[in-house]
Amino acid sequence: MKSKWTFVGSLAVVLLLFLTVGLTQAQGPQPPGMGSEAGAEAAVGNVIPIQGRLTDSAGNPLNGSYSITASIYDVETGGTALCSDTETVAVNNGLFTMNVDNCTSDDIDGRQLYLGIQVGSDAEMTDRQPIYPVPYAMSLMPGAKISYTPLLWSGTYVDLEGNLGSTAWRLGYSYPLLPLGRAFHGLDAEAIGGNRAYGVSGFAETSINNSEAYGLYGSADATGSGSVAYGVYGRSYGPGAGVYGRNDEGWAIYADGDLGQNRTGNGAVKAAVYAQCGNLGSSIERSFNNIGGGVNITNGSSAGRCTITFYAVINDRYFTATAIGPDANNARGVNCAYNGTSQLDCFRWNADGNGVNGGIMVVIY
Repeated sequence: MKSKWTFVGSLAVVLLLFLTVGLTQAQGPQPPGMGSEAGAEAAVGNVIPIQGRLTDSAGNPLNGSYSITASIYDVETGGTALCSDTETVAVNNGLFTMNVDNCTSDDIDGRQLYLGIQVGSDAEMTDRQPIYPVPYAMSLMPGAKISYTPLLWSGTYVDLEGNLGSTAWRLGYSYPLLPLGRAFHGLDAEAIGGNRAYGVSGFAETSINNSEAYGLYGSADATGSGSVAYGVYGRSYGPGAGVYGRNDEGWAIYADGDLGQNRTGNGAVKAAVYAQCGNLGSSIERSFNNIGGGVNITNGSSAGRCTITFYAVINDRYFTATAIGPDANNARGVNCAYNGTSQLDCFRWNADGNGVNGGIMVVIY
């Protein structure tokens, strides 16, 4: 049966609807210690205002009170309303205003939406009115979400995430890390597919004298017991590099500090020691060990012999040993052999093959 009502919706519905919701979703709770102020900083209610004009089937504007139901759909016909509200509204010369106050960001998430109007017990009017792209400022772009939530402890954080084609990105991204704390990414990005994919690509240029430019700069601080901080962390799941650097002048990758690598990885030095080796007075001049708990040396059974302990498995790694010191012209070399999994037995010898106490340097790769 043909409806006896007609409805003409104002375009203000489209604009006001999403400006209100968008502001509500971006507002969030105040950080601790920050008071609420009136005006622009006051919280905006989760309300969608709707304005329209109601006439009879002949086009005459109506007056009086009417029960009107406004519903939001993601289909043009049929389907189930994502959210709706029913109010008894005053109609003056056909004009009326009402609110829908139970829609959420899960309902309005970037899809094409439609507005349906029903008067009293009559069937919903046709056709539903499409809601055009302006409202999607609520979600920035399809797939993107904004949330503002207090941390588990003092302070706040902001999440911003979305998709650009086949690339996923997150800015200020955080997620629960049980049983304690939360984990954060200042910037987390992944790229999938294509001839060339960059999880993170950075470029910087400056022409100012004595200046610095960083295509990618990372800084991290971890003060908790047993914590580890990564200024820049890269991981590759196939051929290539977790972190790749290129520079036509200067350093492709520059580290202002120690450079470490896991024990079984190839390429970086794992440990090194400069020591006095012999049957008397064996001692370590200096050393470092990125895969174990220090370096130790003990006297050997005869001149030129000593045992070095690295407190880590090294018998599946590579090493070099060199004779050094003021008598290097007389000492011709050093031979070392694995002793178990974490030790090297070394022998420093002269041109005649006799053992000579003195300096050696051993590097573990």
